[in-house]
Amino acid sequence: MEPDCPEWYDDLGTLLFELGESTLSAMYFQRGYQLMKEGQEQRMTSQALKLLENYGLVLYRLGRYEEAVTIYLEALQLVPENKKILETLGELYYLLGGHTQ
Repeated sequence: MEPDCPEWYDDLGTLLFELGESTLSAMYFQRGYQLMKEGQEQRMTSQALKLLENYGLVLYRLGRYEEAVTIYLEALQLVPENKKILETLGELYYLLGGHTQ
């Protein structure tokens, strides 16, 4: 196991999410996100995008919309015209009343 590997935390977060453990899943995604941010060389990989999408989704499902917007905006920087991310951001902005704090 590689405890400082963002992909490891993404995989565990995904597994926990699929088991219905959304809050615990968010903690693992958050740690993977932190590690990804620390290792800037990994930011442009497809794995980084996957982690951002998974983390954003779990935040969305937990009703943590503003945090989800932040994560999805970062994902959008990696792939500026990703339809799925743009649609999800639209939904989040709608749920937030059209704006964030």
